Amino acid sequence: METMVALVILLGVSAVVMSGMVQMMTTQGTIANRTEMHTSVRAVTELLQQEIGQAGKISLPQPLPGVAWAMTTAVPAGVTPDTPVTINAATFNVADPVTGNPLLFEGEWVTVDTGAPTCVPLQVACQETVQLTCAAGIGNCPAPSFTWRATFNYTHTPIPIAIPGIVTVGVPISLPGSFGTGIIPPAAGVMAAPPAGYAGYPVWPVNAPAKGSSGTVLKLYGDINGDGNMVYIEYTCVPGNPAAPGFLYRNQVPWTAVAMPPLDPSMIVLTNVLANPNAANANAVPCFTY
Repeated sequence: METMVALVILLGVSAVVMSGMVQMMTTQGTIANRTEMHTSVRAVTELLQQEIGQAGKISLPQPLPGVAWAMTTAVPAGVTPDTPVTINAATFNVADPVTGNPLLFEGEWVTVDTGAPTCVPLQVACQETVQLTCAAGIGNCPAPSFTWRATFNYTHTPIPIAIPGIVTVGVPISLPGSFGTGIIPPAAGVMAAPPAGYAGYPVWPVNAPAKGSSGTVLKLYGDINGDGNMVYIEYTCVPGNPAAPGFLYRNQVPWTAVAMPPLDPSMIVLTNVLANPNAANANAVPCFTY
């Protein structure tokens, strides 16, 4: 009888201990899942923050050996700020080192020359920043090109660029600043309450004509990775429900691409994405607002 009583007590204690261990394991699993979820959300948030901060940055890739980015067109002598000259076919050698495609676009500002060494006369500083425009009219040159119209205030004479190992004959150039629309705004009709006079995203860059961002697709472009390469990125939000959670995708191509590859599992940056709760007025809340 004493043995049986002892066994009953031992079984009771064991049941309490096992119940506590099961509860502890369940709690630990829940904490681990939440920690993993928060880590994933934090990682995606940091990535979005970094890429939105870099959006619109202009960079040129490193040229091939023996090449320097330059303007190869001469600006005639006698040009001054009082007598500027517009050249309809100013030629630049800026090209993708892999494909050879041009990398300058309409509306970009290019800093031409580096100062006195290539100026006429030599003691006059002639560095200036010019905007590339389309000789056929605004918007008629949607594709990148080697030749652009630009207005110059100084004379520029192509010379062998004096950098060891570089033999390009031209006027050295650089690209300052950034684009104003590194985050592509929504197209006309997408936003519920667009700003007054908003006509939608223009036909540029070439891979997103009149197809701006939306409540489920965030579009960015520029030197977003900070490696000298201009890229185009789409974040696509596909929300789900508790029974079938959705995903957040990140899709990247060179910014001169004319098509985006279809979404696939390798592009998922966040899982278990649910639809946002409705707003106070019962309207749906999108993934992205602008």
